[in-house]
Amino acid sequence: MGKTVKKQRPVNLDLSTIRFPVTAISSILHRVSGVITLVAIGILLWLLGLSLSSPEGFQHAASIMDGFFAKFIMWGI
Repeated sequence: MGKTVKKQRPVNLDLSTIRFPVTAISSILHRVSGVITLVAIGILLWLLGLSLSSPEGFQHAASIMDGFFAKFIMWGI
């Protein structure tokens, strides 16, 4: 067999100089939005269960849905 040449390759550890292609950025954002959607659906299912448990639970879920965070989740979904 032939000789294997092990050449020292340059290592770039400065992450701010790396330029990602548009497809890589799109892929990363798609994964992040998927995780956010998964968490939001979990919160909404919890609120649904709370609202169906009792009249007091419905009032509690309605008061939670009046908050900014819940409205933001509903807007995103």
